[in-house]
Amino acid sequence: MRRPSAVLAPAETAFDAPSGRWRGLLWDALVLGALIFLYTVIFARGFLSRRYYLAGDTYGSLGMHSEIFSSLRATRQLPWWDPTLCDGVPIYVFNTLFDPFLNFATLPSIFAFQVVDRLFGVHISTWLAFEHTIYVFSLCLLGVYLISRELIEDRWAAALPALLFTFCYLQVMNFKDAYLYPMIPAVFFIYGLIRFVRRRRPLDLAWLVFFAALLLSMVGSEFMQSAAFWTTAFALFLAALEPSAIMDAFAILRRALGGPRGRLIVTFGAVLLVCGFLATYVSFRLNGGHLLRFRGGPVDYLGSRSITTQDVPVEHSEIWTVIFNWLPFSDVHKDVLAFAWGGHDYRYIGLATVPLLLAAFLLAGSESFVLALGLGYFLCDAFVIYTQQNLAYQALVDRWPLIKDIRNMLTLMPRGGSAIFLLVLSGVGLDRILRRGPASPQRDALAAALKLLAAAGLALFASICFFTGASHPLVHTAAHVGLYLALFSIISWLMLGEADAGRRRRLCAALFFLAFTDLVVSASYHMDVNDPPRWWGSWEARIPVSDLPANLRLPDDPALKPSTSEATDIFPPGFTVNAGLHHSVYAATKDWLVLYTHPAGRRFLSTWDFQTNIQSSYPRFELYTNGYYEPLGALANIDKDPGLATRQPPFLLHDQVAVAQAGVKPERLAGRVDTLSFSFNSVAVRTQTAKPGFLYYLDAYEPYWSATIDGREVPVYRANFAFKAVVLPAGEHTVRWVYDPWPVRLSLYLYWLLAALALAGLLGWETLEGAAA
Repeated sequence: MRRPSAVLAPAETAFDAPSGRWRGLLWDALVLGALIFLYTVIFARGFLSRRYYLAGDTYGSLGMHSEIFSSLRATRQLPWWDPTLCDGVPIYVFNTLFDPFLNFATLPSIFAFQVVDRLFGVHISTWLAFEHTIYVFSLCLLGVYLISRELIEDRWAAALPALLFTFCYLQVMNFKDAYLYPMIPAVFFIYGLIRFVRRRRPLDLAWLVFFAALLLSMVGSEFMQSAAFWTTAFALFLAALEPSAIMDAFAILRRALGGPRGRLIVTFGAVLLVCGFLATYVSFRLNGGHLLRFRGGPVDYLGSRSITTQDVPVEHSEIWTVIFNWLPFSDVHKDVLAFAWGGHDYRYIGLATVPLLLAAFLLAGSESFVLALGLGYFLCDAFVIYTQQNLAYQALVDRWPLIKDIRNMLTLMPRGGSAIFLLVLSGVGLDRILRRGPASPQRDALAAALKLLAAAGLALFASICFFTGASHPLVHTAAHVGLYLALFSIISWLMLGEADAGRRRRLCAALFFLAFTDLVVSASYHMDVNDPPRWWGSWEARIPVSDLPANLRLPDDPALKPSTSEATDIFPPGFTVNAGLHHSVYAATKDWLVLYTHPAGRRFLSTWDFQTNIQSSYPRFELYTNGYYEPLGALANIDKDPGLATRQPPFLLHDQVAVAQAGVKPERLAGRVDTLSFSFNSVAVRTQTAKPGFLYYLDAYEPYWSATIDGREVPVYRANFAFKAVVLPAGEHTVRWVYDPWPVRLSLYLYWLLAALALAGLLGWETLEGAAA
């Protein structure tokens, strides 16, 4: 096992002096800077110039993110409530959409937006493109590179995983699912774990705790997409292979608890871990049983959740579909394997990984890190998500309340994140080849295997002569895979047998160039796919603006304002994205969904257009002298009780005392309601009535809504099962409604503060350690 690298630890053989460490840092900066530059020019530039939209689910998520930055611009507040969707829902119900902006790693982007917007002004859509591409990609790239530098001695070899990551499917294609957000803390957690197991110092354990807190804070970002599976798999395998690391961690903690400074640090770390967990758990707990993801089908009000694997079958695939990692084009996926969605969810990481993975397992297969990476990948990508039926997962969805209302698409579990393990292992393989070890049976076996791979690649390339016509589904893939597999195998074989270090470097440079062209050719193919010709045809990565109808384009700078029709909505009229996020029935309160899915309940949804599934106006207020009392549980009989469907006016209250105190017959109340201010978190209105009554707000009830009348707080009552109302005195008054989910806000703010303090302290500790060395 090699000694720590210069960028991460005090010493390395060639970089003992301070000047050597600075040269190492300069090299790392050049590698990362060059890759970010190439990535920006090749992939991100079109998004930044607004020639393309991010495709797939991310296109839908941009609507939510647009609202977040609109609120930051207008009120300098994070929005907690979305009044435009399903008559109002907490924004944090969209864990996979909202949590990324609450992730500690992305907070700098939020602060930078507010500074840049104030000084220069910037289109929100442009900032979102920057956020989803360059910023998030750069953080993930840094994490991957740190892992490589920790495990790989040769600096050229350590750069290979970063190169592969820059142009492979993980960030080029998975922008459509915003998956790189939860990947940020995952890659840093893996780095921290490897760093501690290798060095086992108090500082390394402190970094591991910090990264673990970051990871915990993102578990709620769609549990299936949280990266919890592949990070947990790697951690468990590494712990089994390096059990002494656990004992060393306890020993460090025992020594730390022996002094006041150590006890303070340990206590702070424990509190940080708890706060990281609370940052994601609190919102998830508040949503549980009250807010539902809707995927069609009936809604059972009496059940604790609505979605089961009987409503939406669990997706399953054959184990052989792991070859997607080495199929560059969708023709085989779509025409031969007949994979779901036409093979758009392909998982290509480049042919250079094939011979280098062989090198890693043959030359370093006994090392604990190599075994843990390989077993972690196999468990996640070759077993967990690719068994035939996966009955264990079905049982979790149907029986475990925590995940019953999470989208049950089986391939979301690791979401390909564990393929990072293959990229790192490829760098390990290249490192062992470049280090020119002594002759051994393993090196002889590798040389023989590389020659066989080269022969197989050439044979596959030659086989295209036997295909019938250029349109044969295998022509494109066979030519590409055969040629590149042969070239990479030959180069690896030559490097393995080359004694001259200079020639090995030149061969390595050729391998880098071919890896770059291999991945860019594949990515370019998928980015240009548009068959059949429709705006969602470019599903894999981007939507050309020219292919997108004008009424489906997100506005550059959406602004929330009172809306009386779809034409004045925050988004264009008729705007409905493929992902079904804005505007559509995607997530709502359980009570609202019962009204939506039962004919007798639809009369209460007076602001909802059932033809377009779009909310037609907001905010919407009505005045009544009183309401009919009905217990909240009556909603379960909405189709059986004729009284619920015929009472006029349609205004039900679920507080018997409030109805009795009003003491008058329910009627519509003449008066006026004028909107004074309106934002995501609050609305203020001026009312004027000749008689007392109730102000009914057609916005979903949530326990963290409060109301004041002329500055005096008043009770908020549930009305029509899903909405809210307050008792309104006669005369002219100012009524202010405020949504403040203080448990969510408090847990997040506390976590952010502690994480910021921890990061500052760790960087200072790292600096002192480096200076002492």
